[in-house]
Amino acid sequence: MDISKYTGEIVSGIITLASTIIGALLGYALGRKKPKIVFEIIANDEYNDILNEGRKLHNKYSSSGYSVICYNTGNLSLMLTTVEFTHKGKNGVICNCDFGAVPIAPNDKYEYKLNEQEYDNFKWHTTEYHLMKCKITAYTLSKKKYYSSLDLEGLKIMWEVSADSVVV
Repeated sequence: MDISKYTGEIVSGIITLASTIIGALLGYALGRKKPKIVFEIIANDEYNDILNEGRKLHNKYSSSGYSVICYNTGNLSLMLTTVEFTHKGKNGVICNCDFGAVPIAPNDKYEYKLNEQEYDNFKWHTTEYHLMKCKITAYTLSKKKYYSSLDLEGLKIMWEVSADSVVV
C-alpha cells in the first residue's frame, strides 16, 4: 500500500480539522454569555421616616435610609456573596457589603440596605477624597470576580440637599 498518494488528502484533512477547532474555540471565547452587573445607590423607603424621626435611637447597625441596588443586566444568573467598593486613595476600601449568598436572575435586581456604619464610610471617603467614582468588585459563590464602577456625584448632591434641609 502506497501512502504517498494519500498525503495530500491527509494534510487537507488535518488543516480542515485544525481550522474547525480554532473556529469553535474563537466562537466560544468571543460569543459566550456572562453576567454583567450594574450598581446604584439610592435613598430607600426608610429614608423619609429617618428624616422625620431623626437619628435618636440609631446605632451603627441601624438602617441608614440608603440602599445599594445591584442589577444583573447579563444573560446568566449569578450568586453574589460580597461586594467591595474601593478607590485609589490612601485608605482604599470604602465598604464591604456581605450579601450572604444572593441569587440574581438575568434582568433582575437585588437591594442591599446600607447600615449606618457603611453609609458613614461612603460619606466620609467621598467627601474626604473628593471622589466622583469608585470601583466595585463583586464576588460570587464560585469565587469569580466581576468588576463595575459607581458614579458618586448623585450621592454628593443628595447629601448637600439633605444637609441644607435640616432645621435646627
